[in-house]
Amino acid sequence: ITITDKCPFNIFLPNCITPTNYDSVNDFFELPSTKYIEEFSICIFDRWGKMVYTSSDPHFRWDGNVHGKIRTNTVYTYRIDIKTTSNEKLLLKGTICKAFPHTIVAEAVSGIRAKASPK
Repeated sequence: ITITDKCPFNIFLPNCITPTNYDSVNDFFELPSTKYIEEFSICIFDRWGKMVYTSSDPHFRWDGNVHGKIRTNTVYTYRIDIKTTSNEKLLLKGTICKAFPHTIVAEAVSGIRAKASPK
């Protein structure tokens, strides 16, 4: 009997981080797993298209720091290129919101909801 892992390469990335609330939850934008990744690159852009972060390390952890400052209540876009160990090439794109915890609570209370869709 031969067992082969044929599961597709699926990955879930958060669309919001809260690096300034000091609860150690959602403090970083990072990959949940680097299993099956052979090559990797990430670029994060501000709302004007300027690259604010880049890495080729699949173990990256971005805390929202841009030029030594952590600005909150901002939205960034990211592009991740991955080559898997099975030679599959993947492109992941999406947005990351950096928010103060009280902003998230206020939006939930007022009924304003962020729209998120898998890409």
